[in-house]
Amino acid sequence: MTILGIMPKISPEKICGMADSYQSFQVLFTAVKHDIFTVLSEEPKTAEQIAQAIGTDFYITEKLLNALVAIRLLAKGSGKYTNTALAETFLVNGKSFYQGNYIETAKPISFGTSVYDDWAKIGQALEQGHVQPDNGDMPGWGLYDESFSLTMKEVAVRDEVQATAEVISNYTWFKNAKKLIDLGGTHGLYAIAFTDKNPELEATLFDFPGVPALANAKKHIEQYEMNGRVKIQEGNFMGGDIGDGYDIVFISHVYLQGAILDAVLSKIYGALDENGRFILKNCVIHQNRDGSLASALGDLDMCFWGAENQMFSIDEYVDLTEAHGFKLENVAKIDECAYGPSAILTFKKEIEK
Repeated sequence: MTILGIMPKISPEKICGMADSYQSFQVLFTAVKHDIFTVLSEEPKTAEQIAQAIGTDFYITEKLLNALVAIRLLAKGSGKYTNTALAETFLVNGKSFYQGNYIETAKPISFGTSVYDDWAKIGQALEQGHVQPDNGDMPGWGLYDESFSLTMKEVAVRDEVQATAEVISNYTWFKNAKKLIDLGGTHGLYAIAFTDKNPELEATLFDFPGVPALANAKKHIEQYEMNGRVKIQEGNFMGGDIGDGYDIVFISHVYLQGAILDAVLSKIYGALDENGRFILKNCVIHQNRDGSLASALGDLDMCFWGAENQMFSIDEYVDLTEAHGFKLENVAKIDECAYGPSAILTFKKEIEK
């Protein structure tokens, strides 16, 4: 057999695309870092005008712009470049759905140049069973970073906050709720959305000291005219007091495990008023661990920190929560969440008789 007689029966395109994705991401990251899309939001410009505006080399800038055209973030006509609708919506700094911090945070997480370097250490986890974080195990350490905190806001505002508020506001009991606390709410957008849906509701954003400021929570409260109805309280909800008398305790994308999860669930039970509801919204995975790529990657990511860490299925969350005196009331699924398929689980506080 000669080399001319050997041909694969299927295309390697998908494998090559995964292997080459680093280059595409670097093009996107570099363009965001240099605010190319923001510059082009004003009006179409030539490569020379763009290079002058951002202070870069004309020759390399033109090549980068052509790569952005190839991946359909820019369009080119009559020698000038302009944003596509996708870039104009999500990559222009200052616009409502800007994703720049999300993109800038994704780079060090994936390439191992920050404390979020678990993916760069996947081999270490595979061989040793865990990854040792470089900065210890301080609760909430990941949110003590402005870019990461703003990332949480950017991924939530794309449509997740709106979809979650729509689901919850349709429950009859929600219309009568007066007091809500959002544990680990970071940016405050969920608390703001819930109070917008219920004019009688007052909400508390509760998060680690400094985190709401990093995420611009106060600015968001003012922006959406919720001063007096949404307040910020700082503390460690994993170990400290969160208050009581709440009609609703809400948690979104806070992934607790083991003894900490048990302690927080007991704290939530005590904080709720009679007939209060606990709403848990997290990414979930099928109990047999199959499902979407996002779910599989999330489950893998969590186990880097030890064998006891994992993404839970809906049934597993129900069992863990009902063991602390709650009763499952509703399950709603949101497939388009930023971090993968998610479930909104609503539990009612069961009163011992």
